[in-house]
Amino acid sequence: MKRLLIVLSVMSFLAAYADETEKAPEGGEEREPVEGEVREAMFGGRRVKIVREGGEWVMDSNAGSDRSWTNDVVVAHKPTDEFLDFNGEKLSWAQIDEHIELLMLNAPLNLPPQATAEDVEKVMIVTKRQYAMRLGEMYVRNALLAQKAREEGMAVEAAELYAALTNSVKRISRRNRDRFLATITKPDSYFYRNQENYLLTRKYRDAVLSGPVEVPPEMVAVAIAEREEERKALEKANAALRPAMEKWLAEIRAGVRDFAETAEMESDSSETDADGNMGDFTREEAEESLPEPIRAFAFAASTNTVSDVMETPAEYHIIKILARRYDPAEDDGSIPPGEDGVKAPTSVTLAAIVKEKFELPDPLTEDEAREEVRKQLLGARFEKAQLDALNAAKIVSVYPIRIRSKQELERRAKERARRLQGNEAQKQGRDGGAAHAQAPTAQ
Repeated sequence: MKRLLIVLSVMSFLAAYADETEKAPEGGEEREPVEGEVREAMFGGRRVKIVREGGEWVMDSNAGSDRSWTNDVVVAHKPTDEFLDFNGEKLSWAQIDEHIELLMLNAPLNLPPQATAEDVEKVMIVTKRQYAMRLGEMYVRNALLAQKAREEGMAVEAAELYAALTNSVKRISRRNRDRFLATITKPDSYFYRNQENYLLTRKYRDAVLSGPVEVPPEMVAVAIAEREEERKALEKANAALRPAMEKWLAEIRAGVRDFAETAEMESDSSETDADGNMGDFTREEAEESLPEPIRAFAFAASTNTVSDVMETPAEYHIIKILARRYDPAEDDGSIPPGEDGVKAPTSVTLAAIVKEKFELPDPLTEDEAREEVRKQLLGARFEKAQLDALNAAKIVSVYPIRIRSKQELERRAKERARRLQGNEAQKQGRDGGAAHAQAPTAQ
């Protein structure tokens, strides 16, 4: 589960952003933000996405993805109060609070030193709310088909369940591991029940939903064609990378574009700082970690020199020499002069703008396409079983619970039906055309 913490700096940023974005543009009419609308903004020197939720702007790494939680405050409750009732299967607030405490123990709040007790309380409320909503959603998703599995007489062996529980704590810090294990192995704990439901759902999927499936030849042909279209689109995207970087380079050299800002906004590399700084490299380190063209440039060019666009098998690079150092004690007589006529440095500080090439998927063979379609159809069968169970379920919850947007599931089902109908129409058209071509011509 991703940690969703909103610290005070984010709150003030979003409030300020809301003030700015909701003002009417000059000469234009005021526009009310739409629920679920996603926008981009700059925060902390980086580009972020924010989404309109419950009348507020919320910054979230998953902005635009389906989320079932809202911005309602955590309701006041007693440990014995009911949090969720799913077809008679109940969870209390005590079980939810206990697991939230474990999660926050492993991922404590990240607050600035000047935070007040009131500040801490605000962030605690937001964090607990989001955890509670996620836990409820996760529980329902796993319980949907687990109840079906129990109706079929399926069960999880104690050894299998215990192995899954103990395996889950491997990602927990050592100092908290014993407490986690002691809590989640209690039969009535949230995690114990949720893990059991998860294992039952897998059993039900494998035993009931993974039977034979008919793979229409038309869908196989579509899968092959779509893979080829995907390859062409990625090839086109790759072909556009060098011209874009050549344009940036020309603007950087002309002084109309800043190197560090471009690296911050455009670079793909996870090996650099926000401003593109790659760090320091000795000649030995460069031999081990830098591709040959970058290494050659780094130890030959003058400080502040910007390279041409350089291509490696996986990336395009524009390199800038931030600093050069030369230690005479390390000169063994083998270091040649650089481009400026002086001895090449023994170490350098580099910055880079990096664009990664898109990896092209292999073309699909007919057998590979058939297997891919089969998996898609099995996935659709699983999603339909979940959706049917959700529609038939009786859910009483503190927060709105969804396993996934119904609209998304229904859209995908309609898309599959449309594709099948379209393929069938194409097939009939081809067959009809062939029959027409073979019909005898009237004399």
